[in-house]
Formats: sequence, structure tokens, C-alpha cells
Amino acid sequence: MTSIRLLAPTSDFGFALLREEVKARPGQNVLVSPASVALCLGSALPGARGKTRAAILKTLRMPNYGDAKLVNQAFGNLVRDLTGSSLDVELSLASAVWARQGVKINPEFLSTNKQIFGTEVNVADFGAPQTVKDINGWCAKKTKDRITKIVDQLPPAAVMMLLQATYFKAPWTVTFDKQLTDLQNFQGLGGSSQLPLMFRGGDMHYGQTDDYQMVSLPFAKSGRIKMSFILPSADKSVSDVLDTLTGAGFISNYRSLVPCDGHLWLPRYQMEDDITLNDSLEKLGLGEALSPKANFSGIHSSMFISQIKHKTFKKVTEEGAEAAAVTSIGFESTSFDPRKISWNMRINRPFISVISDDNTNTILFASVVNDPQPVADEK
Repeated sequence: MTSIRLLAPTSDFGFALLREEVKARPGQNVLVSPASVALCLGSALPGARGKTRAAILKTLRMPNYGDAKLVNQAFGNLVRDLTGSSLDVELSLASAVWARQGVKINPEFLSTNKQIFGTEVNVADFGAPQTVKDINGWCAKKTKDRITKIVDQLPPAAVMMLLQATYFKAPWTVTFDKQLTDLQNFQGLGGSSQLPLMFRGGDMHYGQTDDYQMVSLPFAKSGRIKMSFILPSADKSVSDVLDTLTGAGFISNYRSLVPCDGHLWLPRYQMEDDITLNDSLEKLGLGEALSPKANFSGIHSSMFISQIKHKTFKKVTEEGAEAAAVTSIGFESTSFDPRKISWNMRINRPFISVISDDNTNTILFASVVNDPQPVADEK
């Protein structure tokens, strides 16, 4: 079994995380980066032991193979594959650790993180305002100023913070003609509003079931990374569809799409989100790592995860898409039927969107859009 196959279950984690956040905030727009959260939790794995390690693997929907080197290799392969020179889109992954000055962190944990994730290691005075500025400055730099703050202050008991930043930007393989974009009615959960809908006609990878329509649009020349849009049928809600979607199911449906001629109306929009993930991740199995009885002895003798923060950004225009995410982990001491038909898909009501990678089946970004917001720079 190859290490890339070991990572495949994290796509199930992505949909499980999105589903939990949608349940926790009904009616709101939700945007998560499963890749960012998974990589950040993955960077904690080399220091986790026993039940704590098992809890992280369970949360990520990864089997506990017992061989730490194999799982580490799987994460390393994923990072290399997603940031390789063969990619023709802008996709960057960055990791960092900030450790409190005077707290002894296991050198083996730090060296393993450097090797797997290219983690930057910083030792700082957690009581100094400059440390907060440095952490937020790192976030801004790694996301091209899309996410400029992840922390307001460091708790007195904080001993370490793990950070992961993901940034994506790419043009559509076939762009939308701006002259065909016009204001149309969007029936969101918050009411009806006028929103710019972009238009494209022609061959696109498309499929439909009794419950929803699905179209996938490739980026850049290679088309390796794609953005998929799922529009529930008129008698179904986003939650109805999301409740039936798993990572494996999405990938199966996505790979069953066939090129066929159709017409697509897609909102031009942007969205941001700011989430504390503790509750959702605890429901997915992370409780052991979030409690004072957690075993992170591979990092420090007495440590547990106190808070997991996640901030995201996404923008979709005629030219392409841009998305960014930062995840921080604070530690304190103690069945599908594609039909080759002419189709119309007018995304003028709540929908689901996913940015994914063909080669690794990684879910980079996933969102539920109930009430799209116009892009910030439009008049």
C-alpha cells in the first residue's frame, strides 16, 4: 500500500468537517480548507502518543497503521506532490511552529516537522506583543495579505503554536466573458438579492442525479486542479445533499462527470470565514487531544491542544479563483448517473463548491454558499 493511498481518507474528513460546521451554523456561509486543517493536525502527529495519536488519526479518517514513519511519509509525499514544479497553478503550503522561550520542546519533533512539512521553527517570548505581531505577519505573508490575523493575544498558559497556511490562485482553463455577466436574482436563505451571474456555454464536465446537478471547471492548462459546483434540485436543501456526501462518494461522482454541451450561470462572489474548530473536531473524534490528559510526550512532557482556529478566504471571478487558509493549533501545558444531454445549470440559490486535486484526491477548499457576497472591489 502506497503512502498516497494512506492519505485518501482525508477527503472523507473534509466533508465531515464541512457538515459539522454547517450544522453548527445553520443558514450561514461556511468555508473550510480540509487540506490546511489536516496538514496542521498532521504536523502534531509526530509528537502524539497512544490514545492521543489514535484520536488524531480517527479525526482525519486515517487508519491507525501503527507505523509512524509510514504516516509521516504519506504527509511528506502529499506536501511534495501539491507543491511540485509540475503544477501550473499557484499553490503554496507553509508550516511554522512558535515555541515559548524557556520551554524545552523535543528536538526530534522539530526535526521531523522540518523534514516532512518544511516547518519554520521560532522560539519567542510569549508575553511580548511583538510575538503576536510576528505570528500574524507570517500569516499575512504566506497568504498574500488575504488572512492578516490569526491571534489577538497568547494565553498565559500557552507553550506552543502550530501554524499551517495554504494559498491558491489560478485562472480558469476557459475564462468567462465579462460582457456576458449581468445582474440576476439569487434566492438565498437570507432573502432575494441581485447578484452578478457569469455565463459560459459549451462543453463542460457535467452530471446530474435526482437530487442535484454537478459541474466541474478546470484551472490553467493542465486542468489537474478543478472547482466543482453542486446545485441541489429545487426540492432539496444544501443540507439534504451534504448529508449524503462522503469524500469517497464525491470523488466517485466527480470522476463520473462527462463532457457535454450546456449552459452555466455562476455567481461572481467572495467569502471569508473565521472559525474555532474545537467543537466540530471533538465530534469527529479529537476529544482525547483536546483534554488535559492528552499525551503529546513526543513534544513536551505536559501538553494538550487548547484551541484550533481556522480562517479562510475565497474569491471567484470571470478570470479564475483565489483562496487562502490559515489553521493554528494552540497548545497549553496540562451513486451517480451522468447523462450526456444538453443542460442548463443556473446557480441562483444556495450551493456547494469544492476545489480539489486530481492526483491526490485532496480537498483543498470546500464551502456552502447560502448568500453570496459581491467581490470587494466591485462598485
